[in-house]
Amino acid sequence: MRQVIFFCSAAALLSIGVPEARAQWAVYDGANHVQNVLIAARTLQQIDNQITSLANQAQMLVNQGRNLASLPLSTRKSHRRVVHRVRL
Repeated sequence: MRQVIFFCSAAALLSIGVPEARAQWAVYDGANHVQNVLIAARTLQQIDNQITSLANQAQMLVNQGRNLASLPLSTRKSHRRVVHRVRL
């Protein structure tokens, strides 16, 4: 019987309501902020490296095109035959 009264009393107290916690503060984590900035800096460095790499590859393709264009006609024909065989 005591347990029933206890549980009913507890339920009545809980049903009255508990005030909301309104004192919420924004927390600034300096170490997390520093880590995020370092990750962003590394990411930008990687993007810069990729851009440089792509520019170098583009220049390499331009140079290869110039080299192929300057080959003698007989060499170009033999290369075309090889490319044709590779495609088959």
